[in-house]
Amino acid sequence: MSDLDVSWWRETDESLLLDKVRNVADRMHRRQFEMRRARAESALFLYLGSTRLGLSGGEAPIEYEFETTPFFNLVQTATDWFTSTMVRNPIRPFILTQKGDSKQQRKAEGAMKACEAIMRAEGVYGETGMLRCQDGHLFEGGGIKWSCHMQDGRVVGSRVRPWEFSYPERESRLGHPSQATHIQLVERGILAGMFDEDSPEYAAVMAAEAESIDMKESVVGETSDMVRVYESWHFPSSRPDMTADATYGIGGEGKPDDKVDPGHDGRRVLFIKNAILVSEPYPYDYVPVSWYLPWRDPVGMWSRSIPETLAAAQVELLDLGEKIQAIIRRHAVPHLLLWENAKINTREWTNDHAAILKTRVPPAQAAYYLVPSAVPTELFQREQQIIEWAQKQLGVTDLALAGEKPPGMDHAPGLEHLAEQTMNRHTKPFQAWERCHTDDARMILDQLRFLARHKPDMVVMFQGAKDLEEIRWEDMDLERDKFFITVQPTSLFAQTPTAKFRQIEKFAQTFPQYTPLLMKAMNEFPDAAEIFGDQDAEKDNINKKLDGVIAGKPDEATMPHPYIDTALAKYLCKKRINRVEADGDDEALDRLSQWWSLVDQIDQQQKAQAAQLAAVATGATAGAMPGGPPPPPGGAPMPPALPPQPGVAA
Repeated sequence: MSDLDVSWWRETDESLLLDKVRNVADRMHRRQFEMRRARAESALFLYLGSTRLGLSGGEAPIEYEFETTPFFNLVQTATDWFTSTMVRNPIRPFILTQKGDSKQQRKAEGAMKACEAIMRAEGVYGETGMLRCQDGHLFEGGGIKWSCHMQDGRVVGSRVRPWEFSYPERESRLGHPSQATHIQLVERGILAGMFDEDSPEYAAVMAAEAESIDMKESVVGETSDMVRVYESWHFPSSRPDMTADATYGIGGEGKPDDKVDPGHDGRRVLFIKNAILVSEPYPYDYVPVSWYLPWRDPVGMWSRSIPETLAAAQVELLDLGEKIQAIIRRHAVPHLLLWENAKINTREWTNDHAAILKTRVPPAQAAYYLVPSAVPTELFQREQQIIEWAQKQLGVTDLALAGEKPPGMDHAPGLEHLAEQTMNRHTKPFQAWERCHTDDARMILDQLRFLARHKPDMVVMFQGAKDLEEIRWEDMDLERDKFFITVQPTSLFAQTPTAKFRQIEKFAQTFPQYTPLLMKAMNEFPDAAEIFGDQDAEKDNINKKLDGVIAGKPDEATMPHPYIDTALAKYLCKKRINRVEADGDDEALDRLSQWWSLVDQIDQQQKAQAAQLAAVATGATAGAMPGGPPPPPGGAPMPPALPPQPGVAA
C-alpha cells in the first residue's frame, strides 16, 4: 500500500476520500475482525456453558465437544462476581479547577452537574454501565460510545462491541495509535434520523443496500433493515487550539464550512458503502469510547478476559466432570452375587419388608452384595484443586466468590475489614473502573463543547433537588487545560442496613453535631431525604443568592429578605468577599459588598424591633408604640430575630 493510499485524511476530493478511507477500513477490518470475533464467540460459549446463544443472537456456531454442561461453571461464577463487585461501586466524576477563580469554580460545578445528568440519562449508572462492566470481564473490553445527535441537540451514549473496532497493529503496540475505525450495523431509520429529510445524506441512507457484518447472519429482506456504517478517525498530529472555532470546522458566520482551515490534520469521516455522510475536523486525540479494560494487555489496545484466563481450567473441569459421570454410571451400581448351588428362587427375592428365602447352602455363602468404590477420591480432589488455583490466579478469596467466611471469624467488623481487603486486592480492575468513568466525563464535556459550536443555545436538563433544572453552555464552558477530573465512589457507607446504621452510630458518638448531615448521606432510604431535606435549606438559599450576585444576575433573584438567617448570610458573604478579592474580580467584589450592607441593614432592623418588642413585653415603654412595630414591606409579618448559629460570627 502506498503512502497516498494510507493517508486518507489528507484527501480533499470527496470521491477519492471515500475510496481511500473505505479501502483502509476494510483492510484493517479483514485482518482483525474474524480472529477477534471468534475469540469472543468462544468466550461467550464458556460463559454460558452451551451453544444456545451466539454473538449474532442465534445459536452459537461452535461444535460442542462435551456431552454435559459444567456442573460448576468457573468462568460464569468469576465473571458475575467481578461484575457485581464493580457495579455496586458507582463512580461519580469530580471536576476540579487548577487555581481557578470563583467564576471557573462555578463553571466546574455546572460541568459536573451536566456530566452526571447525562451519565444517568444514558444509563451509565444503570443497565448500560452494567453491560459495559460485564463485557470488560467477558471479552477484550467493554465500552460506551459518546456522540452528538445534532438533530436533537443532545449527547448520546451507546454500548459498543470491541471486535467491531480496528486499530493499526504497528501504531497500537504501545497503546497510542493515530487512527481507528468502527464498523457496525445501524437500523436504517435511526441512521436516517440523523439528517434532514431533504439532504443528500438522507437520500443516500434510504437508498443503501441492507447488509450484514456477520457472514452467518442473514438480515437482508427478512426481519431487519440494517445498514453497514463505517466511522474512521485520525487524531491530530499536533496540539490544536481548542478555543478557536476553526478547529471544529466552524466558519466566520458560526456555521460549518468545508473551506475553513482547522489548523490540524485530525479528521472524522462517517460513511456507508457508496456515500460519505459526515466529513469534519476532529480535534481530539482519542476515539470517543470510554473503555473498561480491567486487565490491560502489555501490547496493544485491549484487555485479557476472564474466559481467556480460565479457559484451560474450565475445559479441565468439563473433562473431569464427564469422567466422573461415566464412572458413576458404570461402576457406582450395587450388584448381588448368588451361588448357583444355593438353589435360591430369584423370583422370591423382592422388595417386600419381610420374606423367607430357602437356600441349600449356608446363608453367608449363598448371597453377597458387591458395592464397588464409585469414584476415586483423587478425581474430586483434582476438581477442588483446579478451582482453588483459578481463584488464586484471579485474586479471589472464598469469602468473595462463594460467601464462605474464614473459620473463627464471626463478628461483623472483622468481616467488613476482610471484605475491604478483598476489594483492595483487585487494584487493576477497580482502577480501570474508575478510569472509564473519568473518560465518560471528559468525553461528555468534549461532545458538549463540539455541540455548542454548532448550537450556541444548547442547554442540559437534569433533575435537581426539587424540580427540573437546566444548565446553559456558558455556565459550564471550561477550557480543557483549566481543570482535571478525579473520582469519588457515590456510596461510602456499608451495603447492608445493619452495618450502615452501626457506622452512623459511631459517627454520632464522635461528632454529635454532624448527626443530621450523616443521616442525610443515607439517601438510599426514601424517607431520609424527606426528613432531613430542609436542614440545609437556609444555607443553600444564601449560597444560591451569592452565586447570583457574583454572576451579576438581576436583583429580583438575589435580593436579601427578612426571612433569611442574617448572621449566617453575613458569615458566608464574608467568605465569598475574601475569595473574590483574592481572585481579583473587582466588579463581583463591589456587588458582594453591597449585598452584605443590605443584609446588615435587615439585621440591624430585626435587632431594633426585637428590642422594642422586649420593652413592650416588660411594660417599660407601654403606650409608646400604640400600633406595635411597623410591618415589613409588602405587609408580611416580621419574623423574630433568629438566635445566632453555633460557630457563626455576626
